[in-house]
Amino acid sequence: MKPVMDTLDIVVADVAASVAFYRCLGLEFQVDPNYAEHAGCDLPNGLHLMLDEEKPRWPAPVGTAARVARRSSWRSGSTAPLMSTPRTPS
Repeated sequence: MKPVMDTLDIVVADVAASVAFYRCLGLEFQVDPNYAEHAGCDLPNGLHLMLDEEKPRWPAPVGTAARVARRSSWRSGSTAPLMSTPRTPS
């Protein structure tokens, strides 16, 4: 059996703002009445496009942002950090 991609889930910071943006592009999302952080849209080609809001469930470990920034700048070839490392008061 040949695999078929029929669903694409995009993680967004704000579902309501994303739904408004995609509405301007002509897509009509249905927001889940039981879970406002999720919306879905059926496209004409059979693809189901979903939006899910990312909600942090716990604080990220110290230094996580710096590791992500270093990894991202390494991939882009840049030596400049993408974000500063949070500092704790001494």
